[in-house]
Amino acid sequence: MATSVRFLTGHARESGEQALDAAVAAAADPHTTLVIYMGLGTLPSLVAQLGGAGLPLSTPAVAVERGTTPQQRVVFARLAELEQQVGEAGLRSPTLIVIGEVVALAPGWPRAGRAPALQRAPGASRKQRSAALSA
Repeated sequence: MATSVRFLTGHARESGEQALDAAVAAAADPHTTLVIYMGLGTLPSLVAQLGGAGLPLSTPAVAVERGTTPQQRVVFARLAELEQQVGEAGLRSPTLIVIGEVVALAPGWPRAGRAPALQRAPGASRKQRSAALSA
């Protein structure tokens, strides 16, 4: 499992892209859990940079939209498939992304024979979620 955790922002101000690229490349350690704030818009480049820096694309990942609220939606996938799964689920900001082997310990991680799926917050009815999303 992980020996450390790193918290990164997934976006940069104008002319700050090089610093962000360097931080992402340095974080591509299979023994580190990455927590990425505001990374939904840059997810394709984040995945490419992490993979290019040596992080296996088979690494478990999860995207959590509106975490800890009744409108929470969660997508589990391997890093290589995360962008596609997030797109299919239509996740929007605010979304937190967690990447690392620890994700496979989560109760929602797909076990053998089950495909990853969109998960919603427990206890929130469809009507509550619709009302919250339209607000």
